[in-house]
Amino acid sequence: MSSASPSTSIEPGAAAAATAEAILLIDDDEGVRRAFARILSMAGYRLRVAADGEQGLAMLREFSPDAVLVDLTMPGMGGLDVLGEVNRLSPDTPVIVISGTGIVDDVVQALRRGAWDYVSKPVEDSRLLVKAVRRALERATLLRENREQRANLEQLNSRLSAAVEELREDQEAGRRVQFSLLPQDGFHVGKYKFARRLFPSQCLSGDFVDYFAAGDDHVVLYLADVSGHGAASAFVTAMVAALVGRHREAFARGESDLVLHPEKLLESLNSDLGLRKLHKHVTMFYGVVDLKSETLSFGTAGQYPYPLLDDGERVQILESSGRPLGLFPEARFTRHEVSLASVKRLLVPSDGVLEILPESNGLSRMERLSALLGRTTGMESLIEAMGIDPTAQYPDDVTLLLVERS
Repeated sequence: MSSASPSTSIEPGAAAAATAEAILLIDDDEGVRRAFARILSMAGYRLRVAADGEQGLAMLREFSPDAVLVDLTMPGMGGLDVLGEVNRLSPDTPVIVISGTGIVDDVVQALRRGAWDYVSKPVEDSRLLVKAVRRALERATLLRENREQRANLEQLNSRLSAAVEELREDQEAGRRVQFSLLPQDGFHVGKYKFARRLFPSQCLSGDFVDYFAAGDDHVVLYLADVSGHGAASAFVTAMVAALVGRHREAFARGESDLVLHPEKLLESLNSDLGLRKLHKHVTMFYGVVDLKSETLSFGTAGQYPYPLLDDGERVQILESSGRPLGLFPEARFTRHEVSLASVKRLLVPSDGVLEILPESNGLSRMERLSALLGRTTGMESLIEAMGIDPTAQYPDDVTLLLVERS
Protein backbone atom coordinates (compact mmCIF):
# COMPACT_ATOMS: atom_id res chain seq x y z
CA MET A 1 0.00 0.00 0.00
CA SER A 2 1.31 3.50 -0.77
CA SER A 3 1.51 6.26 1.78
CA ALA A 4 -1.28 8.76 2.11
CA SER A 5 -1.25 11.72 -0.25
CA PRO A 6 -3.12 15.02 -0.18
CA SER A 7 -6.76 15.02 -1.26
CA THR A 8 -7.39 15.52 -4.95
CA SER A 9 -10.27 16.88 -7.02
CA ILE A 10 -10.72 15.44 -10.50
CA GLU A 11 -13.24 17.07 -12.84
CA PRO A 12 -15.01 15.16 -15.65
CA GLY A 13 -14.19 15.73 -19.27
CA ALA A 14 -16.14 18.39 -21.16
CA ALA A 15 -18.22 15.79 -22.98
CA ALA A 16 -19.55 14.40 -19.69
CA ALA A 17 -19.77 17.63 -17.71
CA ALA A 18 -23.56 17.66 -17.83
CA THR A 19 -23.84 14.71 -15.39
CA ALA A 20 -21.28 15.83 -12.85
CA GLU A 21 -22.51 14.10 -9.70
CA ALA A 22 -19.85 14.37 -7.00
CA ILE A 23 -18.19 11.15 -5.86
CA LEU A 24 -15.92 10.85 -2.81
CA LEU A 25 -13.33 8.10 -3.24
CA ILE A 26 -11.48 6.94 -0.08
CA ASP A 27 -8.64 4.49 -0.61
CA ASP A 28 -5.07 4.35 0.74
CA ASP A 29 -3.72 2.85 -2.50
CA GLU A 30 -2.69 5.66 -4.85
CA GLY A 31 -2.84 3.39 -7.87
CA VAL A 32 -6.43 2.42 -7.09
CA ARG A 33 -7.35 6.05 -6.53
CA ARG A 34 -5.96 7.03 -9.92
CA ALA A 35 -7.53 4.12 -11.77
CA PHE A 36 -10.97 4.57 -10.21
CA ALA A 37 -10.81 8.35 -10.60
CA ARG A 38 -9.94 8.07 -14.27
CA ILE A 39 -12.77 5.61 -14.98
CA LEU A 40 -15.40 7.65 -13.12
CA SER A 41 -14.30 11.03 -14.45
CA MET A 42 -14.50 9.68 -17.99
CA ALA A 43 -18.05 8.52 -17.15
CA GLY A 44 -18.96 12.09 -16.29
CA TYR A 45 -18.58 12.26 -12.51
CA ARG A 46 -16.69 14.82 -10.42
CA LEU A 47 -14.19 13.07 -8.18
CA ARG A 48 -12.79 14.04 -4.79
CA VAL A 49 -10.28 11.55 -3.45
CA ALA A 50 -8.91 10.93 0.04
CA ALA A 51 -6.08 8.68 1.16
CA ASP A 52 -7.51 7.58 4.52
CA GLY A 53 -10.70 7.43 6.55
CA GLU A 54 -10.16 10.56 8.65
CA GLN A 55 -9.40 12.66 5.59
CA GLY A 56 -12.41 11.23 3.77
CA LEU A 57 -14.79 12.07 6.63
CA ALA A 58 -13.43 15.61 6.76
CA MET A 59 -14.16 15.97 3.05
CA LEU A 60 -17.61 14.46 3.57
CA ARG A 61 -18.43 17.24 6.04
CA GLU A 62 -17.01 19.79 3.64
CA PHE A 63 -18.89 19.17 0.39
CA SER A 64 -21.65 16.52 0.83
CA PRO A 65 -20.91 14.08 -2.03
CA ASP A 66 -23.62 12.28 -3.94
CA ALA A 67 -21.96 8.91 -3.25
CA VAL A 68 -18.97 7.50 -1.37
CA LEU A 69 -16.57 4.75 -2.47
CA VAL A 70 -14.49 3.42 0.45
CA ASP A 71 -11.86 0.69 0.70
CA LEU A 72 -12.59 -1.87 3.40
CA THR A 73 -8.93 -2.55 4.28
CA MET A 74 -7.13 0.65 5.17
CA PRO A 75 -4.67 1.32 8.00
CA GLY A 76 -6.02 3.41 10.84
CA MET A 77 -9.76 3.94 10.38
CA GLY A 78 -11.00 0.99 8.36
CA GLY A 79 -13.72 0.93 5.77
CA LEU A 80 -16.37 -0.46 8.15
CA ASP A 81 -15.73 2.41 10.59
CA VAL A 82 -15.96 4.94 7.76
CA LEU A 83 -19.22 3.30 6.62
CA GLY A 84 -20.67 3.67 10.12
CA GLU A 85 -19.71 7.36 10.31
CA VAL A 86 -21.09 8.13 6.84
CA ASN A 87 -24.38 6.47 7.77
CA ARG A 88 -24.48 8.53 10.96
CA LEU A 89 -23.51 11.86 9.39
CA SER A 90 -25.34 11.51 6.06
CA PRO A 91 -27.70 8.49 6.12
CA ASP A 92 -29.09 9.21 2.64
CA THR A 93 -25.66 9.12 0.95
CA PRO A 94 -25.04 5.79 -0.80
CA VAL A 95 -21.84 4.02 0.21
CA ILE A 96 -20.15 1.49 -2.08
CA VAL A 97 -17.38 -0.56 -0.49
CA ILE A 98 -14.21 -1.58 -2.32
CA SER A 99 -12.94 -5.03 -1.52
CA GLY A 100 -9.87 -6.98 -2.46
CA THR A 101 -9.95 -10.67 -3.22
CA GLY A 102 -10.51 -13.06 -0.35
CA ILE A 103 -12.38 -10.72 2.03
CA VAL A 104 -15.92 -11.89 1.37
CA ASP A 105 -16.78 -11.85 5.08
CA ASP A 106 -15.96 -8.14 5.32
CA VAL A 107 -18.16 -7.41 2.30
CA VAL A 108 -21.08 -9.29 3.86
CA GLN A 109 -20.56 -7.41 7.12
CA ALA A 110 -20.48 -4.08 5.23
CA LEU A 111 -23.72 -4.87 3.40
CA ARG A 112 -25.37 -5.76 6.70
CA ARG A 113 -24.24 -2.43 8.16
CA GLY A 114 -25.80 -0.43 5.36
CA ALA A 115 -23.47 -0.46 2.36
CA TRP A 116 -25.42 -0.09 -0.87
CA ASP A 117 -23.13 -2.18 -3.09
CA TYR A 118 -19.56 -3.37 -3.49
CA VAL A 119 -16.89 -3.51 -6.20
CA SER A 120 -13.75 -5.61 -6.32
CA LYS A 121 -10.21 -4.53 -7.07
CA PRO A 122 -8.39 -4.74 -9.25
CA VAL A 123 -11.16 -3.71 -11.66
CA GLU A 124 -11.10 -6.01 -14.65
CA ASP A 125 -14.08 -4.35 -16.38
CA SER A 126 -14.44 -0.60 -15.84
CA ARG A 127 -18.11 -0.82 -16.82
CA LEU A 128 -18.86 -2.76 -13.63
CA LEU A 129 -17.53 0.11 -11.53
CA VAL A 130 -19.52 2.73 -13.47
CA LYS A 131 -22.64 0.55 -13.36
CA ALA A 132 -22.38 0.12 -9.57
CA VAL A 133 -22.03 3.88 -9.05
CA ARG A 134 -24.82 4.71 -11.46
CA ARG A 135 -27.12 2.13 -9.87
CA ALA A 136 -26.48 3.53 -6.39
CA LEU A 137 -27.08 7.11 -7.52
CA GLU A 138 -30.29 6.18 -9.31
CA ARG A 139 -31.54 4.37 -6.23
CA ALA A 140 -30.63 7.33 -4.03
CA THR A 141 -32.47 9.67 -6.40
CA LEU A 142 -35.52 7.42 -6.38
CA LEU A 143 -35.52 7.20 -2.59
CA ARG A 144 -35.13 10.97 -2.30
CA GLU A 145 -37.98 11.59 -4.75
CA ASN A 146 -40.16 9.08 -2.91
CA ARG A 147 -39.36 10.77 0.38
CA GLU A 148 -40.17 14.18 -1.10
CA GLN A 149 -43.40 12.86 -2.57
CA ARG A 150 -44.29 11.29 0.76
CA ALA A 151 -43.59 14.58 2.51
CA ASN A 152 -45.69 16.40 -0.08
CA LEU A 153 -48.49 13.88 0.35
CA GLU A 154 -48.33 14.25 4.11
CA GLN A 155 -48.49 18.02 3.71
CA LEU A 156 -51.39 17.71 1.27
CA ASN A 157 -53.15 15.27 3.60
CA SER A 158 -52.66 17.69 6.47
CA ARG A 159 -54.07 20.54 4.40
CA LEU A 160 -56.91 18.32 3.17
CA SER A 161 -57.74 17.25 6.72
CA ALA A 162 -57.82 20.88 7.79
CA ALA A 163 -60.02 21.76 4.81
CA VAL A 164 -62.35 18.82 5.52
CA GLU A 165 -62.63 19.87 9.15
CA GLU A 166 -63.35 23.45 8.11
CA LEU A 167 -65.94 22.18 5.63
CA ARG A 168 -67.48 20.00 8.33
CA GLU A 169 -67.71 22.99 10.65
CA ASP A 170 -69.19 25.11 7.85
CA GLN A 171 -71.73 22.40 7.05
CA GLU A 172 -72.65 22.06 10.70
CA ALA A 173 -73.13 25.83 10.89
CA GLY A 174 -75.22 25.65 7.71
CA ARG A 175 -77.26 22.82 9.22
CA ARG A 176 -78.03 24.94 12.29
CA VAL A 177 -79.04 27.85 10.08
CA GLN A 178 -81.21 25.62 7.90
CA PHE A 179 -82.97 24.04 10.88
CA SER A 180 -83.46 27.45 12.46
CA LEU A 181 -85.62 28.31 9.42
CA LEU A 182 -87.98 25.43 10.10
CA PRO A 183 -91.34 26.28 11.70
CA GLN A 184 -92.24 25.47 15.29
CA ASP A 185 -93.04 21.79 15.71
CA GLY A 186 -96.49 21.31 17.23
CA PHE A 187 -97.83 24.66 15.96
CA HIS A 188 -101.56 25.09 16.84
CA VAL A 189 -104.06 27.31 15.06
CA GLY A 190 -107.86 26.87 15.32
CA LYS A 191 -108.72 23.19 15.13
CA TYR A 192 -105.43 22.21 13.55
CA LYS A 193 -102.07 21.09 14.85
CA PHE A 194 -99.04 21.14 12.56
CA ALA A 195 -96.00 18.91 13.08
CA ARG A 196 -92.92 18.30 10.98
CA ARG A 197 -89.89 16.03 10.92
CA LEU A 198 -86.83 16.32 8.68
CA PHE A 199 -84.11 13.66 8.64
CA PRO A 200 -81.36 14.81 6.25
CA SER A 201 -79.33 12.21 4.32
CA GLN A 202 -76.28 14.47 4.68
CA CYS A 203 -75.34 17.27 7.03
CA LEU A 204 -77.41 19.66 4.91
CA SER A 205 -80.82 18.83 3.52
CA GLY A 206 -82.32 19.32 0.07
CA ASP A 207 -85.80 19.16 1.63
CA PHE A 208 -87.59 22.00 3.34
CA VAL A 209 -90.95 22.26 5.06
CA ASP A 210 -92.83 25.27 6.40
CA TYR A 211 -96.23 26.43 7.63
CA PHE A 212 -97.48 29.74 8.96
CA ALA A 213 -100.64 31.71 9.65
CA ALA A 214 -101.69 34.12 6.91
CA GLY A 215 -104.05 36.50 8.67
CA ASP A 216 -106.78 35.18 10.96
CA ASP A 217 -108.48 32.86 8.49
CA HIS A 218 -105.74 30.96 6.67
CA VAL A 219 -102.71 28.77 7.26
CA VAL A 220 -100.15 28.20 4.51
CA LEU A 221 -98.16 24.94 4.36
CA TYR A 222 -95.66 23.63 1.86
CA LEU A 223 -92.97 20.98 1.35
CA ALA A 224 -90.15 21.53 -1.16
CA ASP A 225 -87.65 18.94 -2.39
CA VAL A 226 -84.59 20.23 -4.30
CA SER A 227 -82.82 17.91 -6.73
CA GLY A 228 -79.49 16.53 -5.54
CA HIS A 229 -77.95 16.67 -2.10
CA GLY A 230 -75.51 18.68 -0.06
CA ALA A 231 -74.71 22.35 0.22
CA ALA A 232 -75.90 23.37 -3.26
CA SER A 233 -79.36 21.86 -2.72
CA ALA A 234 -79.55 23.30 0.80
CA PHE A 235 -78.77 26.73 -0.62
CA VAL A 236 -81.73 26.44 -2.99
CA THR A 237 -84.04 25.42 -0.12
CA ALA A 238 -83.03 28.62 1.68
CA MET A 239 -83.76 30.56 -1.51
CA VAL A 240 -87.21 28.97 -1.82
CA ALA A 241 -87.95 29.83 1.82
CA ALA A 242 -86.83 33.42 1.20
CA LEU A 243 -89.00 33.76 -1.91
CA VAL A 244 -92.07 32.44 -0.10
CA GLY A 245 -91.19 34.69 2.82
CA ARG A 246 -91.19 37.70 0.49
CA HIS A 247 -94.80 36.97 -0.53
CA ARG A 248 -95.72 36.33 3.11
CA GLU A 249 -94.42 39.77 4.07
CA ALA A 250 -96.24 41.38 1.15
CA PHE A 251 -99.48 39.78 2.40
CA ALA A 252 -98.81 41.03 5.94
CA ARG A 253 -98.39 44.57 4.59
CA GLY A 254 -101.63 44.29 2.61
CA GLU A 255 -99.81 44.63 -0.71
CA SER A 256 -100.58 41.20 -2.23
CA ASP A 257 -102.64 38.09 -1.54
CA LEU A 258 -100.56 35.88 -3.84
CA VAL A 259 -99.60 33.73 -0.87
CA LEU A 260 -103.22 32.51 -0.66
CA HIS A 261 -103.33 31.29 -4.27
CA PRO A 262 -101.31 28.08 -4.75
CA GLU A 263 -101.32 28.08 -8.55
CA LYS A 264 -100.16 31.72 -8.78
CA LEU A 265 -97.56 31.29 -6.05
CA LEU A 266 -96.06 28.28 -7.84
CA GLU A 267 -95.94 30.20 -11.13
CA SER A 268 -94.11 33.03 -9.38
CA LEU A 269 -91.57 30.65 -7.82
CA ASN A 270 -91.06 28.89 -11.15
CA SER A 271 -90.27 32.20 -12.82
CA ASP A 272 -87.93 33.36 -10.05
CA LEU A 273 -85.98 30.06 -9.94
CA GLY A 274 -85.79 29.81 -13.73
CA LEU A 275 -84.31 33.28 -14.06
CA ARG A 276 -81.52 32.40 -11.64
CA LYS A 277 -80.32 29.45 -13.77
CA LEU A 278 -79.39 27.39 -10.72
CA HIS A 279 -79.09 24.06 -12.58
CA LYS A 280 -81.43 22.68 -9.92
CA HIS A 281 -85.11 21.91 -10.03
CA VAL A 282 -87.58 21.85 -7.17
CA THR A 283 -90.64 19.70 -6.61
CA MET A 284 -93.19 21.22 -4.28
CA PHE A 285 -96.56 20.82 -2.63
CA TYR A 286 -98.13 24.13 -1.66
CA GLY A 287 -101.41 24.31 0.27
CA VAL A 288 -103.65 26.86 1.97
CA VAL A 289 -106.06 25.88 4.75
CA ASP A 290 -109.15 28.07 5.01
CA LEU A 291 -110.02 27.93 8.71
CA LYS A 292 -113.57 29.20 8.22
CA SER A 293 -114.69 26.96 5.38
CA GLU A 294 -112.43 24.09 6.48
CA THR A 295 -111.11 23.54 2.99
CA LEU A 296 -107.64 22.92 1.62
CA SER A 297 -106.71 24.54 -1.68
CA PHE A 298 -103.43 23.29 -3.10
CA GLY A 299 -101.14 23.08 -6.10
CA THR A 300 -98.41 20.60 -6.96
CA ALA A 301 -95.16 21.10 -8.84
CA GLY A 302 -94.05 17.54 -9.60
CA GLN A 303 -94.22 16.50 -5.96
CA TYR A 304 -94.39 12.76 -5.27
CA PRO A 305 -95.53 10.90 -3.23
CA TYR A 306 -98.90 12.61 -3.19
CA PRO A 307 -100.41 13.94 0.05
CA LEU A 308 -102.72 11.63 2.00
CA LEU A 309 -106.00 12.46 3.74
CA ASP A 310 -107.22 10.20 6.57
CA ASP A 311 -110.84 10.51 7.70
CA GLY A 312 -110.54 7.69 10.24
CA GLU A 313 -112.14 5.10 7.97
CA ARG A 314 -110.10 5.31 4.79
CA VAL A 315 -107.09 7.13 3.43
CA GLN A 316 -107.47 9.20 0.26
CA ILE A 317 -104.55 9.93 -2.04
CA LEU A 318 -104.58 13.51 -3.40
CA GLU A 319 -103.29 12.77 -6.89
CA SER A 320 -102.33 15.89 -8.83
CA SER A 321 -99.95 16.79 -11.63
CA GLY A 322 -97.61 19.68 -12.23
CA ARG A 323 -94.15 20.34 -13.58
CA PRO A 324 -91.13 20.86 -11.30
CA LEU A 325 -90.10 24.42 -10.60
CA GLY A 326 -87.15 26.00 -12.38
CA LEU A 327 -87.20 23.87 -15.55
CA PHE A 328 -90.03 25.11 -17.78
CA PRO A 329 -90.46 28.91 -18.04
CA GLU A 330 -94.01 28.72 -19.38
CA ALA A 331 -95.27 26.08 -16.93
CA ARG A 332 -98.77 26.62 -15.54
CA PHE A 333 -100.18 25.12 -12.37
CA THR A 334 -103.67 24.01 -11.33
CA ARG A 335 -105.52 24.87 -8.15
CA HIS A 336 -107.28 21.97 -6.40
CA GLU A 337 -109.63 22.08 -3.47
CA VAL A 338 -110.75 19.48 -0.94
CA SER A 339 -112.88 19.64 2.19
CA LEU A 340 -111.26 19.05 5.56
CA ALA A 341 -114.52 18.92 7.50
CA SER A 342 -114.40 15.17 8.03
CA VAL A 343 -110.63 14.74 7.73
CA LYS A 344 -108.64 13.80 10.80
CA ARG A 345 -105.17 14.01 9.32
CA LEU A 346 -103.26 15.28 6.31
CA LEU A 347 -99.80 13.85 5.60
CA VAL A 348 -97.39 15.44 3.12
CA PRO A 349 -94.26 13.24 2.68
CA SER A 350 -91.08 13.68 0.64
CA ASP A 351 -89.93 11.02 -1.79
CA GLY A 352 -87.22 9.85 0.64
CA VAL A 353 -90.03 8.29 2.71
CA LEU A 354 -90.75 5.72 0.01
CA GLU A 355 -87.19 4.36 0.13
CA ILE A 356 -87.37 3.42 3.82
CA LEU A 357 -90.84 1.89 4.01
CA PRO A 358 -90.88 -1.71 5.25
CA GLU A 359 -91.60 -4.38 2.67
CA SER A 360 -95.19 -5.47 2.26
CA ASN A 361 -96.17 -8.12 -0.28
CA GLY A 362 -98.68 -7.15 -2.92
CA LEU A 363 -98.88 -3.44 -2.02
CA SER A 364 -97.43 -0.47 -3.86
CA ARG A 365 -95.35 1.99 -1.88
CA MET A 366 -98.21 4.50 -1.81
CA GLU A 367 -100.55 1.78 -0.57
CA ARG A 368 -98.07 0.82 2.15
CA LEU A 369 -97.79 4.45 3.19
CA SER A 370 -101.57 4.78 3.25
CA ALA A 371 -101.89 1.66 5.38
CA LEU A 372 -99.31 2.94 7.87
CA LEU A 373 -101.06 6.30 8.17
CA GLY A 374 -104.43 4.60 8.72
CA ARG A 375 -103.26 2.56 11.70
CA THR A 376 -101.11 5.14 13.52
CA THR A 377 -101.87 8.20 15.61
CA GLY A 378 -99.56 11.20 15.81
CA MET A 379 -96.13 11.91 14.39
CA GLU A 380 -94.13 9.73 16.77
CA SER A 381 -96.38 6.72 16.16
CA LEU A 382 -96.03 7.22 12.41
CA ILE A 383 -92.22 7.47 12.61
CA GLU A 384 -92.05 4.29 14.67
CA ALA A 385 -94.32 2.41 12.27
CA MET A 386 -92.15 3.48 9.34
CA GLY A 387 -89.07 2.17 11.10
CA ILE A 388 -87.29 5.52 10.92
CA ASP A 389 -84.13 5.73 13.02
CA PRO A 390 -83.35 9.42 13.67
CA THR A 391 -79.64 8.58 14.04
CA ALA A 392 -79.37 6.57 10.80
CA GLN A 393 -77.91 7.76 7.49
CA TYR A 394 -80.51 7.36 4.75
CA PRO A 395 -79.89 7.54 0.98
CA ASP A 396 -82.28 10.48 0.61
CA ASP A 397 -83.73 13.19 2.83
CA VAL A 398 -86.81 11.99 4.72
CA THR A 399 -89.38 14.69 5.48
CA LEU A 400 -92.89 14.51 6.93
CA LEU A 401 -95.47 17.26 7.32
CA LEU A 402 -98.48 16.16 9.40
CA VAL A 403 -101.63 18.22 9.97
CA GLU A 404 -104.06 16.85 12.59
CA ARG A 405 -107.58 18.11 13.19
CA SER A 406 -108.73 18.05 16.78
